[in-house]
Amino acid sequence: MCIAPLLFAMSWARKGSALALVVVMALALSPDASRGADGDALALVRGMFNQARISFFAKMKLSAPGGLVREIEVSHAQNGHGSMTYMEITSPYILKGTRFLSFDNDNAADEHFTYVPAVRRSVEVPQWTLEQPFLGSNFYMIDITEPKMDKFSYRSVGEGEVSGRSCRKVESIPSDSEYPYGRIVYCIDPNIWMSVFTEFYDRQGQLLKVWKPTRLEQVDGVWTPLHQTMEDVQTNTSSEFEVLEIHQHAQFPEQIFTKAYLDR
Repeated sequence: MCIAPLLFAMSWARKGSALALVVVMALALSPDASRGADGDALALVRGMFNQARISFFAKMKLSAPGGLVREIEVSHAQNGHGSMTYMEITSPYILKGTRFLSFDNDNAADEHFTYVPAVRRSVEVPQWTLEQPFLGSNFYMIDITEPKMDKFSYRSVGEGEVSGRSCRKVESIPSDSEYPYGRIVYCIDPNIWMSVFTEFYDRQGQLLKVWKPTRLEQVDGVWTPLHQTMEDVQTNTSSEFEVLEIHQHAQFPEQIFTKAYLDR
């Protein structure tokens, strides 16, 4: 788990995102050309997710509306059928020890668990909670996990330039009418296989949120959003994810990604 578009872009992202100050150039396409554009759009999105499938360990800071600040440690690894993510809150003290474990499976239902220190037990997280603010921020859990690509349709909707980067715009529309977004528009730089600006629209078609990396660098050969924002344009609030430390291509003991470790 695009964490949020970090995991989205490196896996976090995650399934996620990545993700809106976009210059739109409308495309007038014939039916045959449109089918080609759809194939191009799918290839762009698939490439964006595939190149991000690497393991990493990161320490991050999440700043949410109201002055809420949480520090989180993230361990993310790939396996033969998807990815695994273990997260633990290290600050503030009142939330310290809260943990999350996710299995993002390519060919099966995903699984998400959380451990709450106050009750000293873990519970499986139902799907609807993944569509709610994550730790009081403007990020949703679904923003930090890689989507099931067969649950969306994709089409090219133009080209643009964001912060000096030329990008291709791809519209993603979910087949599930209950999905919290009516559509998502990625502005993908094909030179780095990342979205450099993403718009999220609500089910009524209104712009809801905008994601963008404000500090994008190569770390160990991997393009990484070291600082990113998610703005809710309807409430005029913003959240930030900042990478404090990161190690790409990390290796982990297998027990980290187990319920036993989560419940320890």
